[in-house]
Amino acid sequence: MGIQPENSLELNQIKQSLDAQKALMRHAELVSGFGTWELNLKTNELTWSDGVFLICEFEPQSFEVTFERGLGVIHPDDQAIAIQAMQDTMNTGKEYKIQKRFQLENGKIKHILSRGSLIKNPDGEPAKLIGVFQDITEAIENERKIQETLDNYQTLIENVDGIIWEANANTFEFSFVSPQVQRILGYSPKEWLKEKDFWLNHIHPEDRDYAYGFRKSNIENGKDHTFEYRMQKKSGEYILLQDRVAVLKSKGKPNRLKGILVDINSSFFNQKLEQMERSVMEKSMEVEATLEEVLTLQMRKLEEIFPEMRASTLKIKNGKIYNLASPSLSTEYLQSISGQPIGSKAGSCGTAAFLKEEVIVSDVSTDPRWENYSHLGQLYGFKACWSRPIFNKQGEVVATFANYYDEKREPRPIEKIAINRAHRLASLILERYSDLAQIKHINELNAFIYRATNEAVYEWDIMEDSVNWGESFERFFGYKHNGIFTSKDWNALIHPDDFDEVSKDITEFMNNPEISKLEKGHRLLKKDGSIAFVEVVGFIIRNESGVPTRMIGILRDVTETKELKRLLDTASKMARIGGWEVDLNTGKNQWSKMTRTIHEVPDDLEMTIESGLQFYREDVRSEVSELVYRCIDTGESFDFELPIISFLGNEKWARVMGQADFLNGKCVRIYGSFQDITDRKMSEFQIEEQIKALAKSNQELEQFAYVASHDLQEPLRMVTSFLALIQKKYGTLFDTKGKTYIEYAMDGAVRMRRIILDLLDFSRVGRNEEAPVKIDLMAVIEDVKKLQKQAIEENHAVIVTENLPQVIATKLSVEQVFNNLIGNALKYRKPDINPEIKISANDIGKFWEIAVSDNGIGIENEYFDKVFVIFQRLHTKEEYSGTGIGLAIVKKIIDNLGGKIWLESEVGKGSTFYFTLPK
Repeated sequence: MGIQPENSLELNQIKQSLDAQKALMRHAELVSGFGTWELNLKTNELTWSDGVFLICEFEPQSFEVTFERGLGVIHPDDQAIAIQAMQDTMNTGKEYKIQKRFQLENGKIKHILSRGSLIKNPDGEPAKLIGVFQDITEAIENERKIQETLDNYQTLIENVDGIIWEANANTFEFSFVSPQVQRILGYSPKEWLKEKDFWLNHIHPEDRDYAYGFRKSNIENGKDHTFEYRMQKKSGEYILLQDRVAVLKSKGKPNRLKGILVDINSSFFNQKLEQMERSVMEKSMEVEATLEEVLTLQMRKLEEIFPEMRASTLKIKNGKIYNLASPSLSTEYLQSISGQPIGSKAGSCGTAAFLKEEVIVSDVSTDPRWENYSHLGQLYGFKACWSRPIFNKQGEVVATFANYYDEKREPRPIEKIAINRAHRLASLILERYSDLAQIKHINELNAFIYRATNEAVYEWDIMEDSVNWGESFERFFGYKHNGIFTSKDWNALIHPDDFDEVSKDITEFMNNPEISKLEKGHRLLKKDGSIAFVEVVGFIIRNESGVPTRMIGILRDVTETKELKRLLDTASKMARIGGWEVDLNTGKNQWSKMTRTIHEVPDDLEMTIESGLQFYREDVRSEVSELVYRCIDTGESFDFELPIISFLGNEKWARVMGQADFLNGKCVRIYGSFQDITDRKMSEFQIEEQIKALAKSNQELEQFAYVASHDLQEPLRMVTSFLALIQKKYGTLFDTKGKTYIEYAMDGAVRMRRIILDLLDFSRVGRNEEAPVKIDLMAVIEDVKKLQKQAIEENHAVIVTENLPQVIATKLSVEQVFNNLIGNALKYRKPDINPEIKISANDIGKFWEIAVSDNGIGIENEYFDKVFVIFQRLHTKEEYSGTGIGLAIVKKIIDNLGGKIWLESEVGKGSTFYFTLPK
């Protein structure tokens, strides 16, 4: 019975409507990244929409979906959750919504938002489950990146070498202070923020008005600014800080301040001052050096540090001023003030000498103390002058130390510190050269330094082998200086384990005339039996023959600094870390608070070595015990990661480091750190499981390759063979249409076999176990020419190569790339023009950029990316043969070699494929 025309038309219209709806749905799924699914609960039949196939990176409806196949797409770790959600929905009838992961056949992981609902039949019985999968991988990745950015910002705040702060631009009220304030000033952020005027109240009284006014002025002008001032630490000490401030505006007006306070006490500035002081002191020790030469050197060195400064030292004699050392002031100016009397209006220097106090004149043109000399400022080009008196031991003013500037200004805090130090040094030098202005014996200078310093100063007469110590030697190390102290006595104080190295360094130092300064650290045995870490600094004096005659320097106790540095270095290696220590003389075992927290022990629980070992899991306890006692016996340090069982019975993983201190060959203590690494260990175990799952996935991929290369091809061979037999035996019985059908079938089978083989090649890319080696691209091109010989000759093609280098790759992969690109250039030629193919290379650093150009038909811009996608063809099979996999294989090979590939083309003129390969 035939179909009536009107019914056929109606069916076609319905079909077209359905097709349109399906196309619309597929487009929506493609755009939004979702797909629908349906599970028949009676037949267990599972269906996917095109969107699900696309999420899984399959061609839509390319295979029949089974429940097992659908479950296999879900990540093994998430399958139980997914099944349970479906089961709960069937039991309760409530919709479920869960997140899970898809593990694709290429190993890629996708994050999926899955929803499911139960559909019942008219009898109220569960009939099927329907649901939606939505790819939320990109959203998950964006969340991770945002969190990573926040973590990085927090890490930056916590690790920057300065105090980061925020405040209101109008009230100076602080809203944030970073944790570094604890390390630099000793205050916690909470203490700072709790006190309303904390910042202003803790600035040095001499700097307070300047700092407040400078900041206020710059804020009013909306200018970012940097300035220095002294600030009081919690210990009461003042340190010099540099404040770098950014002024933030709202609607054109300053409303917020952000800044960073940097400790510059130990900065380049201080190093320069120390270098100046060392140079001047060394000069002053020269027998022939005069007072004027030494002070001139000091003035010049100070001007090198502060180029805008002109430094001067004037001597006071019989109530009048005379030049002593002023290298940058004009001779005419110095002559004009020479012999002028001191007084209350005698300029900066004359007034400072008269009043016996510091005089700061920021504007010589208006200051009453300069009313008799203001014309000199205009005449000789200075506008500000600051001066301090220098006293002798009797309290009499013997000189003034002054600083001239070309602009009106007040001293900055950093300049005050420099001037203080330079003034003290000038005072020392003048003291040394006082009275007859002759060189006093160096011991007189040492005696002064001994009283002024808190370090143990020494002078070693090498020729007489006699060591003189300052008063602080007894105060710091407990030894009383009685009679002659020789180098042998000094050596006896050096820790036995350090003696050979110290002795070797001192010998090399004395034998090398090019070196004048020694800096060496070692351990020293104190009078009470304890050990101190000391830093020895010494300057050596040689005779005309270069033979050492004396060494002068200091012995500095750096035990506390050394210990703090060691603790900080250890802490910097770990997070969530505690300390521990065992005193083997007293048997006292100390655990830090964090170590007790990790072990979950009460604060009052006393520990011993043996009780501490009991926390380690029984199967590793003997191993830990062996490491600890080996450290005690031999001094061998240890660092291990093993499980413990806490006081409350919880298993944790810990990293433990330990080392020993020895005295006279006996271990006196062991100490170290203890870190909770449970989270990291759990992550490592999880990664190991994921590696195992990946290995399993790779094995399944191998099985797929075997099926593709054997089982799938066998039916095709049978189809081809039987079609050939039918054509041969019954070909005469078919009419033209029948013969055409046979040819279509034969051609389809052949193309299917070609697709399977190309797919197999595509899957094998990147799985070549051949190690990369240096490959000559010229040799590769010659091999490809042999493979393409027939096509080259038939098309009269010309292949030109230019300066092709050697690259690091596998020969088969590179040969496959060139074979595809040259093959395409021959295939997509212009009918009336012989193909011309040019291959060149360009050095771009760590990579070679290879270009393969042709004069073929070209490619439109919109297809530049599409040509590298598998099965993407721009022409019909009648126009050009092929499966659309060749360039996808090329791209996959280049990606696996660590390069990239792209193209440039113009329709009708030809194409150039570029790709990079590592050198």
